Amino acid sequence: MAKPQAQTFQQKLGFFEEDLKKPKHDELMLWLDQNILEIVNKLFSIPLTDDEMNKKKSNASLYLSERLIFLKNRHKNCYSSSDQKYYQEEIKAIEEFDIVVEKIPKKPLITEVNKKWEVTVNQQNKNFFTTIGFIDFVGTFNLPVLALSGYNYDTSNGKILCSNYVSGELGFTYIFSPTRINIEVKTEINSLGELIRQINLYKLHEPSDFYVMCPDNKHKSLLADQGIGFIEYY
Repeated sequence: MAKPQAQTFQQKLGFFEEDLKKPKHDELMLWLDQNILEIVNKLFSIPLTDDEMNKKKSNASLYLSERLIFLKNRHKNCYSSSDQKYYQEEIKAIEEFDIVVEKIPKKPLITEVNKKWEVTVNQQNKNFFTTIGFIDFVGTFNLPVLALSGYNYDTSNGKILCSNYVSGELGFTYIFSPTRINIEVKTEINSLGELIRQINLYKLHEPSDFYVMCPDNKHKSLLADQGIGFIEYY
């Protein structure tokens, strides 16, 4: 029988997805599709430890201390009455905020995941695309991230940037950052090196987090050492 013709860049490198033809692969994909909301909450909705809470407070305190110095300098050299009032409001809010006694609210659960199967990984070359390969499963969702209330945030470029003070008392709240998780589903791992090479190739074109789901978890620790997560099938 003739060898299958390579259709993607990944296949030209010798990586053919034989798993895709197996009924077990469909079974795993269906299970993942049905359980992805529970999975992402287990991965991303872990409550903060006391040490993590203290670190968040320490970082917020440092930010506000530096912000206060900046605001007082701007206020002193400002000649617009409306700008002076704006600076005064934020200065007052920071000075009245007792970060030591402020309680950090419980992290909310992720409530919805947008699911897509066999997502194309493309490389753009001037006026055309080269198909690198296909990611088995992609989930996108809004990740709750702890932040100071009273400020606007920009999450459009994948980073969380504090833009400007809005109004009101300061405190802790959660803002929602668009997040993507990429999952390669394997019925078995016959070649660990080939799997890692495949995912590293995808990472060049899609920098978000990658996970492997497989009934056999014996390579979980080694994958973690390579920056690849593992999802337990149960």
